[in-house]
Amino acid sequence: MFRKPNFLERTLNKAFGALVRLGIGLRHNYLVEVRGRKTGRLYSTPIDLLEFRERRFLVAPRGRTEWVRNAENAGEVVL
Repeated sequence: MFRKPNFLERTLNKAFGALVRLGIGLRHNYLVEVRGRKTGRLYSTPIDLLEFRERRFLVAPRGRTEWVRNAENAGEVVL
């Protein structure tokens, strides 16, 4: 289930994305780029890539977010 981000979460997400874009962040922080389902526009969102038992996972803390649905539709994400 998707939980829409509140104002503070959106603001922090934008700030975190700007830091990651500048190369400031931990070694497992990336920007994920996916194409919009309807517009085809390229969107980016900061993520924390988790590694467990030599496997990598993208975790969306708010559930099936827009970028997750876009990625499922596109069949790929670009890190």
